[in-house]
Amino acid sequence: MRTLALLHRWLGVACCLLFFAWFTTGLVMHFVPFPHLTEMERRAGLEPLGQPPRWAPAEILGRTTVRDPIRLKLFRSGGEPVYLVEGLGGQREALDGSSGERLSVTGDRALAIARAHAASRSLEAAAAAVAVLEPYDQWSVPNRFDPHRPLFRVSLNDLYDTSLYVSSTTGEVVLDTTARERLWNWAGSVIHWIYPTVLRKHWHTWDRTVWWLSLVAAAAAVSGTAVGVMRLKHRQSRRALLLRYHHLLGLACMTFVLSWIVSGWLSMDHGRIFSTGRPTASDLARLYEGSLVPLPLAVTEPVAEVEWFVLGGKTHVRLVSAAAGSVDASDRPRSTHLSLPAIATATAPLRENCDHPFWVEPHDAYRGRVDADDQLVARAVCGSLWFHVDAATGRVVEVLDPSRRTYRWLFDAAHTFDIPALRHSRWRTVAIVTLTIVGALFSASGVALAWRRLQKSSRRVPTTV
Repeated sequence: MRTLALLHRWLGVACCLLFFAWFTTGLVMHFVPFPHLTEMERRAGLEPLGQPPRWAPAEILGRTTVRDPIRLKLFRSGGEPVYLVEGLGGQREALDGSSGERLSVTGDRALAIARAHAASRSLEAAAAAVAVLEPYDQWSVPNRFDPHRPLFRVSLNDLYDTSLYVSSTTGEVVLDTTARERLWNWAGSVIHWIYPTVLRKHWHTWDRTVWWLSLVAAAAAVSGTAVGVMRLKHRQSRRALLLRYHHLLGLACMTFVLSWIVSGWLSMDHGRIFSTGRPTASDLARLYEGSLVPLPLAVTEPVAEVEWFVLGGKTHVRLVSAAAGSVDASDRPRSTHLSLPAIATATAPLRENCDHPFWVEPHDAYRGRVDADDQLVARAVCGSLWFHVDAATGRVVEVLDPSRRTYRWLFDAAHTFDIPALRHSRWRTVAIVTLTIVGALFSASGVALAWRRLQKSSRRVPTTV
């Protein structure tokens, strides 16, 4: 008992400020998430395609250096047509639709791209200017921007101090931030995720650092729970009022604090204990088997983006305008998404025992996060593996094996309260606000106890002359 109490005491001294910061910043993050460009915002910022480009899709595939192309996208960037080729191994290359050469994005072109995007979204951009070209800043450190680095940051200098980030490799707007988002995230995600640019841009260093810090914090929570339960048998002195408060409040919220801290540690798992949810290279090869044949398409309506992709041995084409949709290249009637039979044909080679896919309902416990309100996901069950396929793009959203399904409850449910009954309810917000405030009050008592302990320890240290 004494050894465990000493362990908890000094782990608490080391981690108390982290606990307090995590609870308070977690509350902020619920209301102001980390800046990102939503799929609806991306669509809204697309420019109309207009006339077909000089280079046809099939000709572009003959000029690209990408091996095994499975996806080809056509869009306008700053008024000029651009093709983006994606290969089976993830390689990407952007080619100018007018010259057929590899795309070159200059500062002037980045400014034109940002202004066109802003105009499509009705954002004020009269005073827009390129602020900087750099690989990383505080809001562009996530790994998903790696294919786009370095990024042009264009300041619109509007009422909301909006910044748009333009990819130097593809000419796409990939991120937007406002002054409000940036301000609140300094008090939210940056602290909560231990996300300073100088550390986060080195992903492996950041990953190991936060994983170990979270593990030590989890050990503090586990030891505190054990000590708190065991001390129920002992009476506390009335003079130790702060310790009694910490003990009793800890007992009252120990289930939440323990689950929240441990699940926070699991957020940094990244394949250490549980599977990652990503498809294997062999699965992708089976799913996207076949040659990409981007047949010319006669578009009779306003379209902002065309995407050809291979799925199940066949080339499909997706038209994006005010309402995104998919249409089969064989001139079949247009539909808003790929059909279940088309997805079944593609997923059948994944395993020998794949069932016919079905639509994942919005209230499904394993639906996961979606990019847009109208995103439709199909689930193909292949034995113990569940493949989630985006019915608009044909991309594999996630692969859920038993390990990943367990992780969904241990992290998503325990840490973000992503529970079907609460997913679209205001009670989820009520629960998060209430419990994080209680957690912050409990952590504050730990900070006060740690300060007292450090003061006592400093008095005991002998001074030398």
